Amino acid sequence: MATTTPRGERTHEEILVAATAVVLESGPDAFSLREVARRANLAPSALYNHFASRDELIMAIARRALDDLRAYLGEAPSEGTAGDRLRALAAAYSRFAKERSAEYRLIFECLENPPTNWETYLAIAQPFMLIVDAVASGLTDGEFVDRAGVGAGGMAYGLWALVHGHASLTSRNLAHVEGDFDALASAAVDSLLAGWAPVARGSEE
Repeated sequence: MATTTPRGERTHEEILVAATAVVLESGPDAFSLREVARRANLAPSALYNHFASRDELIMAIARRALDDLRAYLGEAPSEGTAGDRLRALAAAYSRFAKERSAEYRLIFECLENPPTNWETYLAIAQPFMLIVDAVASGLTDGEFVDRAGVGAGGMAYGLWALVHGHASLTSRNLAHVEGDFDALASAAVDSLLAGWAPVARGSEE
């Protein structure tokens, strides 16, 4: 059980800071508790007063990275239409993947996802629910139409898959390739949102 005294809380934080630096430098597979202890100026056995295992410590780091992603999305402008909000969220997501590429990869490589069905995932997933909420607002206001009948969660998944694919490619596979991939991603998001727009009266005639 983790220590709850002020000194214990400081030590807990020092371990997390040291562990984050180690895992970002070496990767989760080569992650060394001994190196974490050295940087935190602790005996290796002292780590177990705060984290039960190596995996628990890595999970704590991944959750912290997820909190950082949530903070990026939380700073996205909220004014304007639902489409404006989704464009801002998509840009913030891509910016996090570019500026914090190591943490971004850590989230998806190390963070466990206990839910085993989509409905449960939607009930707890953050920051994904920020996207779902924006889509739901667009549906309520009549800005979007759910033509496929998948609901706000399903529509948000389509947008997330698109933006996540762009972020993953540009933060890893295309990291050293020159090209205005952000502009291409923005165009793709615009195309998706256009497909959600109501069909103007007479346009199908």
